[in-house]
Amino acid sequence: MAYQQTCIDDFPEGELKFKMRAAMDFAMDITSNALAISGKISSFLNLIQATSFSRRLLEAEPSEPGRYVDGNPSWVSHGDRRLLETPATLQFTPNASVAKDGNGNFTTISETVAQVPRKFDSRQMFFGVARYVMYVKEGVYNEYMEVDVHAWNLTMYGDGPDKTIVTGSKNYVDGVRTFKSATFDAVGDGFMAVSMAFENTAGPAKGQAVALRVQAARSIFLHCRMQAYQDTLYAHSHRQFYRNCLISGTIDFIFGDAAAAAAVFQKCFLTMRRPQAHHGTVVFAQSRVRVEESTGFVSQNCSFVAVLAFTGATHPRLPVQRLLHHHHRP
Repeated sequence: MAYQQTCIDDFPEGELKFKMRAAMDFAMDITSNALAISGKISSFLNLIQATSFSRRLLEAEPSEPGRYVDGNPSWVSHGDRRLLETPATLQFTPNASVAKDGNGNFTTISETVAQVPRKFDSRQMFFGVARYVMYVKEGVYNEYMEVDVHAWNLTMYGDGPDKTIVTGSKNYVDGVRTFKSATFDAVGDGFMAVSMAFENTAGPAKGQAVALRVQAARSIFLHCRMQAYQDTLYAHSHRQFYRNCLISGTIDFIFGDAAAAAAVFQKCFLTMRRPQAHHGTVVFAQSRVRVEESTGFVSQNCSFVAVLAFTGATHPRLPVQRLLHHHHRP
């Protein structure tokens, strides 16, 4: 349903958007009903299983969605959990490197991503996980790029979130729709970014201006920085995990419809920047539109920080949104 809503949202206000919304309503109703039926069946089956003789066998199965293994969401693979446990000491051997000064295989990130192979046999194995590894050396990379749907299990790591920076400035006021304004788009499943920054430098007067849009299933961001003003991080869809990241903005700066109890923000710093005069600030704007959707955001052991003595709201905006808080630090 996230994609259906995105289609509607991307139309400019007017008659065409009204007609598109009317045309999509039936499809969304059918999807919503299917989700409701599926949820009831699942609950009924769980009730039966809880009293069955096969309970011990069921307990040996993988954890249910939303559960945690070693402090990570259960959908994170064993190999990726090992990567998360040892990020400071792990020595990556890159398949390709990017350097602004020419001291690498390529000078732009886009060139490097374009040559990522589509076959698993040329990728490295990290704790049993096949990954193609890209090293983005220190520098400010002023480019717009997408890790496309064919680039699976790509790991991109930099020299630190204050040293390896991907930046752009597309924005709504200058005629770019929100979905297309992102500086960096992660779409290929299994994407992982480590020690990098993603920025959109359009100012607060420029409206929606996305720094990072994520549609990659089972994506992981570790020690990264996402910085913009309105709509900084577009957690569009699928399961996502952010650990030890700094995310800053003003209005709705973490938004989207990422999958159930798996769009997890763990030990992150969520920084509220000063907005324009007479404007407030909203951290989470989770975008589910039907109560039957099993989507939501989870913030766990996160710190909410207001800069320039500014204090803003941190509550969900719409009645059907889902946001879970665990042990926040002021």
